[in-house]
Amino acid sequence: MGSLRDILDNLGEIAYVCDLETYEMLYASKALEQVVGDDWKGKPCYRVVQDEQGPCDFCTNHLLGRDAFYSWTKYNDAYDRSYALKDKIVDWNGRPARLEIAFDMTDHRDQLLGLETQLSVQRTLVRCAQTLSRDVSGQNGLDELLSVVGEFYDADRAYLLESSLNGTMISNTFEWCADGVEPQIDELQEVPLSSFERWTDSFAQTGVVRIADLEQLDHDSEEYQMLAPQGIKSLFVMPLYEGGGIIRGMLGIDNPRRNIDQAELLRSVTYFVQNELEKRQLLDRLGELSHADGLTGVANRNGYMERLAGLADSRPA
Repeated sequence: MGSLRDILDNLGEIAYVCDLETYEMLYASKALEQVVGDDWKGKPCYRVVQDEQGPCDFCTNHLLGRDAFYSWTKYNDAYDRSYALKDKIVDWNGRPARLEIAFDMTDHRDQLLGLETQLSVQRTLVRCAQTLSRDVSGQNGLDELLSVVGEFYDADRAYLLESSLNGTMISNTFEWCADGVEPQIDELQEVPLSSFERWTDSFAQTGVVRIADLEQLDHDSEEYQMLAPQGIKSLFVMPLYEGGGIIRGMLGIDNPRRNIDQAELLRSVTYFVQNELEKRQLLDRLGELSHADGLTGVANRNGYMERLAGLADSRPA
């Protein structure tokens, strides 16, 4: 049987041996040298492997024995990698030493995180769809949907801006705010759509407006002057379209802190919102038709009876 050094050399994995008391590096595998370089001899393991100035507070030396490996996992800040680790005490040139073998699991971790994020997106979309399907009247569904979206992105606000019938003005019609965040819905009423000219250009080019850092904008610009007083540091906005590519409104979030690379969720939610707005318009139209003739616009019997009831209620006692 070959020596421990021969076995480690042939293993092809990241591995090292160090003194248990002084932490001096006694051996480094070729795979480890590819990560940390070959200038490791005589240096303490915490300096070489973790880029620390003193012994690591998570050192496992006190947990090690000779009979079996101690297994654990650790994310290495110095090299931005995740490892599955196996440690034990071995004899090295006649003295006890620490042996650590590391298996890089970064790609596996990233795959798991990617799958977890995808599942989170799917679950959130299902919640959005269920929220709107439960709201038959069309009164509360959008408020609940915005709360789901805002929480997914850990945002300060999630909101819906709707265009006026003539398409020249835009107003904040629905808004969700996180706890402690000041509402801005009253400050965004009847704003000229021309104020969002850069946004509409961005919608046409990339399909989204994303501001990663508001301070990077020109402080004298109309856009900065409008957003800064609202406490906005970053935002993410998607357009809502109707037939002919006309902007029907915008769906946005302010100061997102999580899942900011998941634009697909917000893009998918816009389809739900567009359908919800169309449903609301249909309900409004049905309400109108129940009180007026669809051809002439003259009040029908329902409208007449409702008008009479209103006059009776307003008559002095």
